[in-house]
Amino acid sequence: MKKFLLAVLVVGSAFSSFAIKYEYDNFNEQAKTCRLVGWSGELPSSGKLVLKDTYEKDGVTYKINEIAPGALNHLRTVTEITIGANVRTIGDNTPDNPYRDVVNFNNAPRLERFRVASGNSRYTATGAGILIRTEDDGSKIVVRVPQALPLTTGRLTLGSSITDAAHNAFAENTTITTLVLPAGFNFVNTAGAFTNMRGLKAFEAPSNPYLNVVDGILYGPDRTDLICYPPLREGNSFTVPDNVRMISQNAFLGAQKLNHIDLANVQTVLDNAFAKSALWNVTLPATLTTVGRGAFRECPYLSSVTFNGKHSLERAAFKGCHALTTANLSVDLTFENDSVFEGCGFKRIVFPEGDVPDDYGLRPYTFCNNASLETIDLTKLNTTENNLVIFSNLTLGCDKLTSVKLPSAVSFGSSGGVNRCTFGADSPVKEITLASFWTVGSPCLLYTEGNHLPRIYLQATGSEECFWDFQNFFKVTGDATVRPLIFTDAYKLHYNGKETAWYVYPTASYYVPALARKNYTKAIEAGVTVSEMFELTVDKNSGEVHVVNRYPNDITFQSVSVDGGELEPFDAANNVNLGTELKNGTTLRIYYKFRDTQFKTDYPIAEIATSGIESATTDHAVVKHEVYTLSGTFVAAGDGEADLTTLPPGVYVVRSADAAGNTTVRKVTIR
Repeated sequence: MKKFLLAVLVVGSAFSSFAIKYEYDNFNEQAKTCRLVGWSGELPSSGKLVLKDTYEKDGVTYKINEIAPGALNHLRTVTEITIGANVRTIGDNTPDNPYRDVVNFNNAPRLERFRVASGNSRYTATGAGILIRTEDDGSKIVVRVPQALPLTTGRLTLGSSITDAAHNAFAENTTITTLVLPAGFNFVNTAGAFTNMRGLKAFEAPSNPYLNVVDGILYGPDRTDLICYPPLREGNSFTVPDNVRMISQNAFLGAQKLNHIDLANVQTVLDNAFAKSALWNVTLPATLTTVGRGAFRECPYLSSVTFNGKHSLERAAFKGCHALTTANLSVDLTFENDSVFEGCGFKRIVFPEGDVPDDYGLRPYTFCNNASLETIDLTKLNTTENNLVIFSNLTLGCDKLTSVKLPSAVSFGSSGGVNRCTFGADSPVKEITLASFWTVGSPCLLYTEGNHLPRIYLQATGSEECFWDFQNFFKVTGDATVRPLIFTDAYKLHYNGKETAWYVYPTASYYVPALARKNYTKAIEAGVTVSEMFELTVDKNSGEVHVVNRYPNDITFQSVSVDGGELEPFDAANNVNLGTELKNGTTLRIYYKFRDTQFKTDYPIAEIATSGIESATTDHAVVKHEVYTLSGTFVAAGDGEADLTTLPPGVYVVRSADAAGNTTVRKVTIR
């Protein structure tokens, strides 16, 4: 007998340790109320979950009057839920916000019915098991429909006393194929109620003065707003009627069969309107001014978007459209908030010509996590009147992005936070083309680990009213190193007529035009290497101009002009004869190309006309060297020529500098 009792006790203990347990908070000792905030343990094997009316703590009995948002999600095996008698608030569905989402009962695929304990003055359940909220004025609001609501024919007709539905009231239901709305059902709060109804094919709304149903699609009373397109409606193409001006929140969310849409004269697309739909391509008409938050997010097949007007794009408008590779991006698109094209499939982002509007910017995370993105080119934008503002983490997580080309005037904004930067920490960007720029608050390139050799192509000629703030352009933490190679076409980097020290970055190497090294005194005084990229001879008497590549040796010399006059091309030997035009002129401009970057340098003829011989006869004896692997990892450094005999086989990059600070770089293979 004792053994039997012991066995019973052991089984009881095991059962209690695995049974469902609830968690509570918000204990109000005066009102004697508390809130259910979560559950753990095992769900009842019967599938029936009966919530408690009260909870006892420290000898005090509290009425459970609230269910917190998310407290009762993932009830995967539950078929029936009974709400306690004292509950007045479920999730965001409160006395003050009766049309808000209950934010509970998600991922409950077997749930067939709700019940409500007797005595609850706020929540009830219909005979079919639908959860209803009753307001003081007698209006009855559907707040949640079971996901597996039993229906023989798939047709659900709401009772005549139902006046409205809360946000996401029908979310995740799989059994309703036709939903019949009663005559007193008000459209005002309907948008968003029918989210993700996975089996819905059609609406009906007979004799309803607030709603119109055409071909199974739900519209407002005058048909100017499209409220809901049934997610499982037949047909892969749809043309929005000409009179529709607004696509309501969640209207096409999860439309499983819709591949093509004609938006006709639509003016506004609200939040999540086409999210997770099966669209292949989209054309936004000129009438459309506002694209709401997440309007086209996570459309798995959306590959192209055509913008035909000036559109305001809200947060995450196209976020998560991994197949989106083609879009005619331009300054006609206003980025109202962050993450507009996060997680898309762009390989190249190129903006066409256009005047940058006042206070225009690319917001944080606009193109982040574009896994295929390699190039951004914004150089055609006209920033004469307004500079372009680029905010932090624009391309965070773009692991293939190596080239960024920016227009002639840029500001780098900051949205605060730790380790914020324009292109993401430890960005793979290897080349940045820019002209006048300012950094504000956060760096453009942040390095936390590894060795980095970014190339900066600074098209500074003609942009003298600028700080060129390289001191805040880079940031290095931890064991990371950065040795920027900064190529500039400026004869002088001046601000308000004086050389600015802001451009000096201590580990950078500067490559400047011929005869310009003497003008970079701030860098030289700081011990930074400054080298001239080419040699220049100007003979004022003969009118001859001659250039010779030094480093880099892949400069292409194109043409010259005097005082903005006619362009004269260089011949095959890099000579130009300007005759008396040179003798009588004030400013010589040389046009040349380094790789794909267009440079131009303005020279005061009076300063440089007799200086070519000095440049040609400089002593280039090597006084120091640095050695890197081909991937940029630092190997060694020292005085004089590099001794490579001790290095293991491989390909190395050797950078050598002479006493004047001129630098040469060569690639060496050791076998």
